[in-house]
Amino acid sequence: ADLDLIRLVRDILARAPSPALPDAIAASFNGRNSAKRRERVGEVLETLVSTGGARTGQVEGRTLYFVPR
Repeated sequence: ADLDLIRLVRDILARAPSPALPDAIAASFNGRNSAKRRERVGEVLETLVSTGGARTGQVEGRTLYFVPR
């Protein structure tokens, strides 16, 4: 399940027209946008960043995530 979630989050980032907030990424999944889901998506984003699958940028003090193109 973890690998599936990592792939899904990376696909969402790849399709995003601009860098995205973690909450917006979590909200793009079907079902309830719970605190647990947001936490899990945040963990996946950090994993993607640490492995080079995603990058971060700061805008107005908020961390946005994107896939290098």
